[in-house]
Amino acid sequence: MEKTVRISFIGDIMCEKPLQRAYDRYGAAVFDRVFAQTKELFARSDLTVGNLETVFGGAERGYTDALYRFNTPDDFACAVSRGGIGLLTTATNHCLDCGIEGLKRTVDVLEAYGIAHTGTRRCPSEPRFLVRDVGGLRIAFLNYAYGTNVHETGVLLREDELYCLNLLKPQTYRLQTYADGRAGRFRRTVSSGLALAAGEETRIRLKRLLGMAPSAVRIDDLDESELDEAYLLAIDEDLSRARDEADVVIVCLHCGGQFNPEPGGLSEYFARYFAERGADAVVCHHAHVVQRTERIGNVPVAYCLGNYSISPSSVYLLREDLPEYAVVRHLTVGAAGVVGTSFSVIKILEDGDGVPVAWPADRLYDKLTVGGRAALLADVERVCRRFSGMSAGGSVLSEYKDG
Repeated sequence: MEKTVRISFIGDIMCEKPLQRAYDRYGAAVFDRVFAQTKELFARSDLTVGNLETVFGGAERGYTDALYRFNTPDDFACAVSRGGIGLLTTATNHCLDCGIEGLKRTVDVLEAYGIAHTGTRRCPSEPRFLVRDVGGLRIAFLNYAYGTNVHETGVLLREDELYCLNLLKPQTYRLQTYADGRAGRFRRTVSSGLALAAGEETRIRLKRLLGMAPSAVRIDDLDESELDEAYLLAIDEDLSRARDEADVVIVCLHCGGQFNPEPGGLSEYFARYFAERGADAVVCHHAHVVQRTERIGNVPVAYCLGNYSISPSSVYLLREDLPEYAVVRHLTVGAAGVVGTSFSVIKILEDGDGVPVAWPADRLYDKLTVGGRAALLADVERVCRRFSGMSAGGSVLSEYKDG
C-alpha cells in the first residue's frame, strides 16, 4: 500500500484590536484560548499549515492599534506553536506592516518557537521555498503574495530589497475593484469626508449609523499589464527546483480580493498558472470569506479557506457571506501527489473577553440548544455548498469528503 500523509491547511491567523486588548488586560494566556478547541482536529494530521496575517515587529514599534495595520506580541507565536500548527506561510499583504525589519524579526520569532515558515526571508541566501519531510515524503511548500499594503504602510521595496518576500507581481494595489462600482458620488464624498474628519474606525462606525456598508466587497480583477515577466520567471524557476527536490509540490497563494464569495480573475489566473506548471495542489488565502474549490486537471485548488482567527466584533466586517466561518482543508498526499481531499468547517466565536475562539462546527453543535443547532446547520450548509458545491447532508460532521 502506498504511503500517505495528511496535511491540513487553515485560513488567515489574525490578531486584531479586540484580541490585542484582551492580551493587554489579561496577559498571554488569552492567546492559547484562540487555538484550544481545534487541537484535537489538528492532531489527526501529520502537519497543519496556517497563514500568518500579522507580524512580530517587537514591542518598541507599538502593538496593533489600527484596523488594517498589525503588530502582535511574540507570545502569540508561542500560542500558535502550542496550538498544533507546525508551518506558517508569511508572504501576505501585511508582512511589511512594520517594515523590512519587522518582516525579518518575524522570521526570527517563528524560528525561536520552532515554527517552520516560507514566503519571506532575512537575506538573499535563504531559500525561496521550504522542503519538509512529512512522514517520509518530501513536500515542497511555496508561498507568494499579490502585493503588500503600500497604501497603508508607505513601504515600497527597492529593487535590492525584493529578495525579502515572494511576490506574484509588482507591489501595487490597482487590481482590486469594487463590486458595486462605487457608483454613488454622494457615498464617495461622505465616506472620504468622514475619513479625513474622524479617522478610519470612527468613519466606519458613522457609516453604519448612516445605513451605509462599513466596507466594500473588492474583487481581484486580472489586468495583464500588471503581470511582470521577471516575477513569472522567478516563479518558474522555483517550481522547477521544487519538482527536482521534492516528491510533492504545494503552492499557497495570498490573493483574492476582500469579502468576495467568488474568486476574481487574478486568483483564477495564478491558480491555473501553478497547476499547469507542476504544482500538485494550490491553496489560497486573503478574501476573508470561504470561496470555492475546483480541480484544474488533477490539481485541487481551494480559492479561499476563510479566516481562522478574525475578531467577529471588528467594525469593518461584512456579515453577509459569513466571515466568522472557515474551512480546514485536508489533503491526503502520496508520492504521486494528492490522492484524497476533504474538509472540516469551523466557526469563530468571540468570548466575553474579546478572544476569538475557533470551534470545529461539530464540537460547537453538541453545546448548543435546539434553536442554536438549527442555525448552525443552516450556516454550515451554506459554507459546504459554496466551498464544494455539495450539501452538508443534513448533519454537522467533523469532516466532509469532496474527493
